[in-house]
Amino acid sequence: MQFGFGAPVIGLLSGPRDLARIVSGGEAMGYDYCTISDHVMMPRDIDKKYPYTDTGELPRRAGSGRHEQLTCVAFVAAKTEKLRLVTSVTVVPHRPPVLTAKIIATIDVLSEGRFTWGIGVGWCREEFEAIGTEPFPERGAVTDETIAVCRELWTNENPSFNGKYAKFSNVFFRPLPVQRRVPIWVGGESGPAMRRTATLGDAWYPIGTNPRTGSTRWSGCAPATSAFALGRRTPAAARRMSVSPIGSCKSAARSRRRPTTATAGSAPAIIKRSPRISGLCATLASSRSISALAATPRTRSSPKCAASARMC
Repeated sequence: MQFGFGAPVIGLLSGPRDLARIVSGGEAMGYDYCTISDHVMMPRDIDKKYPYTDTGELPRRAGSGRHEQLTCVAFVAAKTEKLRLVTSVTVVPHRPPVLTAKIIATIDVLSEGRFTWGIGVGWCREEFEAIGTEPFPERGAVTDETIAVCRELWTNENPSFNGKYAKFSNVFFRPLPVQRRVPIWVGGESGPAMRRTATLGDAWYPIGTNPRTGSTRWSGCAPATSAFALGRRTPAAARRMSVSPIGSCKSAARSRRRPTTATAGSAPAIIKRSPRISGLCATLASSRSISALAATPRTRSSPKCAASARMC
C-alpha cells in the first residue's frame, strides 16, 4: 500500500515556487506518488450538471487559473526524483492522438519511467466545443483509438496505424518510453468505462465522489464486479486488469496510519469496510492481476507509511 497527494494545478499554491516545494517536500516525507488533474478551459455556461458533486455545481475555483496538465507533469518530474506521476485524469479527446503519445513518451523518458496515465473520456460538451475537438458524441471512440495509437507508437520500431482519427506509416518515433508498458488506468463508473478497462486498460480508476455511485456503499462499488466479469471474458485483460490499489474513493473514511502533514487517500478503507470488495481484490491479486503502480519496483521504503491509500 502507498500514500499519495494531489499536486495543486489551480489556486494560490499552484505557482512555480510553491508547487515545487510541495512536490519535492512530499517526496522527501516519503509519499509515493502525486496526482495531477486536467482541464484545458472551463466554459462559463454549462448545461450538464457536474457529475462529482451532489448539487451538480462546479467547484468554486473552476474559473481560476489552471495549468495545462501534461506540461505540469513535466514540471513536477523535473522537481522530483522518485515520486510517481499520475494523471487524474487526462481527458483524452482534448488532445490529438499522435501528439499525446509523443508528450507522454517524452515525460516517461525524462522522468526515468515514473509516469502513470490515468484517463477519462470527459463529460463537458461545452469544453469540447470550445477546444475544437472531435464531436462530443465520439469521445469514447476517440479515446479508444488514442490508446491504440499510443500503444503502437510506444512499442513498435516501425509503427503504422490506419484509423479514423490518426493515420501514419513509415515514420520514426523515438525515443520510446522507458517503461515497456506505460500503465493506463481507466477512469469512470459507466458500462463503457468498464469495457475499456477490461479490453484496453491496466487498472480501474474509479472516482468515489460521484453521487450516483458512492464508493462507501456496496451498490456504488458494484461496477468493480462488472469490470472483473469483463476481465474474465477477456483472457488477455484478465491477466493484467485490476482495481487500482490507490483508487480514488474520496468519500470513504481515511486510513488511520497516514502522514499527519498531508491528506492521505482512502481506497484501503473501502476494502476494510466491505468484505465483498475485499474478496474481489483478493481474487484479482490471486490471479496476479496487479496494477501498474503496485508492480513498480520500490527503491526505498516509505518512512511515513507502511500501508497505502490514495487520493485524486
